[in-house]
Amino acid sequence: MYKKIVFWALLFCFCTSSVGAHTLTCRCMDNMDGTVTCEASFSDGSSAESSVFKVIAGGKSAASGKVDEFGEFTFETPDGKYKIVVEAGPGHETKIPSGWVR
Repeated sequence: MYKKIVFWALLFCFCTSSVGAHTLTCRCMDNMDGTVTCEASFSDGSSAESSVFKVIAGGKSAASGKVDEFGEFTFETPDGKYKIVVEAGPGHETKIPSGWVR
C-alpha cells in the first residue's frame, strides 16, 4: 500500500510540474529613455528565446522581432496606448497592455 501511495504522489508531482513549465510569462519595464525592455520566460524559469514579439499601437504593428538568447527584447515606446504580444508556439501566448509596463 505504501509503495502505491508513493508512486501516485511522485507521478502527480511530475505531471503537475511539467504542465506548469509551459506557462509563458512576460515582464516589461520602462527604461525612461523612450524604450521598453521586456523579459519573456516560462514559469520554470527557462528563457523564451526565439519567441516572436509584436507591439500593437492603434491597431497597427509598431514593432516586432524575436526574443534574444537572454529572453529579452527592447522596443521604442509608441505614442499612446499599446499592447505587447509574445508568442512561443501553439497555445503559448501572452498579452501585456501598456498600463502594466512599470
